[in-house]
Amino acid sequence: MKKICKILSAIFVLSLSFMSPVNAVELRYAGCPEGGRHSMEVVARAIMYEGTYQNPGKLITTGGKYYKCTKCDMGIVTQFSPHVSGCLGAYIFDSRNYTGSALVVSYGVEGYEWSWPTGYIWDGMDWLD
Repeated sequence: MKKICKILSAIFVLSLSFMSPVNAVELRYAGCPEGGRHSMEVVARAIMYEGTYQNPGKLITTGGKYYKCTKCDMGIVTQFSPHVSGCLGAYIFDSRNYTGSALVVSYGVEGYEWSWPTGYIWDGMDWLD
């Protein structure tokens, strides 16, 4: 009986160790595949429409920004510069094959950020204005 109690208590203690995440990893941001955070640099001015190429719809801005990560191909078109206005406004992720032009025309809106962008995706970006 004493041996059974020892075995049952050992099983109980062992089961507790599997339930608690001792070595759990907490993801704080979506990092750059090249390492660390994305280094988002303005590479072009952007014109942004709400609709599609075939049906542009409402013009959002002619003074937007096209940011490109200096380490990978991730890009984002924003209505505003976060360092100047404190927000992105309308935005859409856009990882086109950037050719070095001074102007980018973008169609569609993925979301809106009306305050300084924070959260899983935004915390993985350093804005190099």
